[in-house]
Amino acid sequence: MSAGTLVRRPRPGRAVPLPQLPTPPAAAPAPRAGTTAEPAPRRSARDLLTADRVTAAVTFAVALAVGLWNVTDATAFQDDEGTYAAQAAAAASGGFGPYTYWYDHPPLGWFQLAALAAIPRALGIGDGSELALMRAVAGLLLAVTALLVLLVLRRLAAPRTIALVAVALLLTSPLALTLGRQVFLDNVATPWLLLAVWLALSPRRALWAHAGAGAALGVAVLTKLTSLALGPAVLVALLAGGRWRGRSFSLTAFLTAASLVVTVFPLMALLRTELLAGDGHVSLQEGLEFQLADRSTSGSFWDGATDRHALVIGWVGQSPLLVVAGVLGAIACLTAARTRWLPVALACLALPMIAMTGYLPGMYVVGTLPFLAIAAGAGAARVWGALTSPVRARVTAGRGWRIATAGVAVATIAALGAAVAPSWRAEVRPLATARANDDFREAVAWVETHVPASDDVVVPFSAWSAVQEQGRGGPWNVIALEKVDRDSAFEAAHPDGWRSVEWILEGPTTRPNIDNLALADVGSALESSEVVATFGAWSVHRVTPSALERQVRS
Repeated sequence: MSAGTLVRRPRPGRAVPLPQLPTPPAAAPAPRAGTTAEPAPRRSARDLLTADRVTAAVTFAVALAVGLWNVTDATAFQDDEGTYAAQAAAAASGGFGPYTYWYDHPPLGWFQLAALAAIPRALGIGDGSELALMRAVAGLLLAVTALLVLLVLRRLAAPRTIALVAVALLLTSPLALTLGRQVFLDNVATPWLLLAVWLALSPRRALWAHAGAGAALGVAVLTKLTSLALGPAVLVALLAGGRWRGRSFSLTAFLTAASLVVTVFPLMALLRTELLAGDGHVSLQEGLEFQLADRSTSGSFWDGATDRHALVIGWVGQSPLLVVAGVLGAIACLTAARTRWLPVALACLALPMIAMTGYLPGMYVVGTLPFLAIAAGAGAARVWGALTSPVRARVTAGRGWRIATAGVAVATIAALGAAVAPSWRAEVRPLATARANDDFREAVAWVETHVPASDDVVVPFSAWSAVQEQGRGGPWNVIALEKVDRDSAFEAAHPDGWRSVEWILEGPTTRPNIDNLALADVGSALESSEVVATFGAWSVHRVTPSALERQVRS
């Protein structure tokens, strides 16, 4: 107020007028009785097609193409694959498997395989065999895994370009293109683990999301029990946001949901009176004892002569870029609470590899691959942000900055690709055109043509579905190799034991399994047989008991 300005004070007793406030806009009239309100404006297709959604759709499509490309013949069929394919076929009919279910794994894994098999079956994917159909399901699961890797990285605020590079690291990994496209329960459980992490990282910290994370973790455990190793990492991811209102409720919801889902397995055993070991029945106790203690040891990683050392070094040698990038990324992730769960996850997954001496399955590494890719992407995002934040503060954000980011990413990919291209090409290129199962198909076709349908045939589990589909009766006419010695129902169906078997289809794993599993009866049958046809690593044997054995039989 300038000097000399007079202020007129109101006289005593005179009302002071109030300042005029802006008039609020008139409310929309309520709809008349019998009429409806105006509908909310619809979102246009352009609004729905956000950059992240388009990126996710394209990523899934590309990953699906990679997952299905020559998926049937890129690698030879394995016995574990045949086991799960046979169990999935039985699950489609309401059973737990073609043979006695003995709690070696929870059955949820092959029930999921049976449900997912409807997709490739409806689309006509595969060569018509059950195992080829399950390979197509494995290719689909690889695509889902790649999509979830992208979504988790975007939830961690990784730039889109870096997230795509991490997905590319996964999809071009020789381990992902071999083990990641085979019918293993690990490939079924991995998407559930990634979903659990994605829900645990919910930016809204919604109670339902954290309960869903616990449920997803529980489903992963009921798919493959080794998934329980990732439980601490998912919990760290959930608590990474610090304290918030309702934190205790979220933690309770997570733990309760996970526990309720996991307890379905022992509850099922309890209701079937098969929880504890006893005479005359299988049990959950014996199944867990076999998995945790009774299997043959793989030795110590620190002993260079053991199977464990050779297996782990072989994994690293097959996908060195993914492993090195993932480990370095995990170290960078230690600097932020939001990403600290990643080194925890990799440590939990690495513990059985390098610190234990029990049995180490050859497909165990499958669950590690997507977390290595996420760690590589999240760590790269941390380093990129630290290096470019001073520059970004002086540069106007916009298209130019995004182009520069993409350019640096492309240059980095090109440099890394050039470094590993020779070894990568040697590992991956043959997978595109390989015919790894031609000998298998020829052997199965010979059995169909030359072996009478009434004869009993012992086959590796990898060939069980293919031979059984020839219309040879039930599981005690086409008999899985280890069931001759390990399933008491075989004796009921074949009182003469192995001598009642007429044919044996021998595959690459037949003799190693006889030795490793101490299958004495099958070994006797194989020793009392003669080869009648050979197809590469596969051969057909006619069992011919000796005169003494025939006398004992009579």
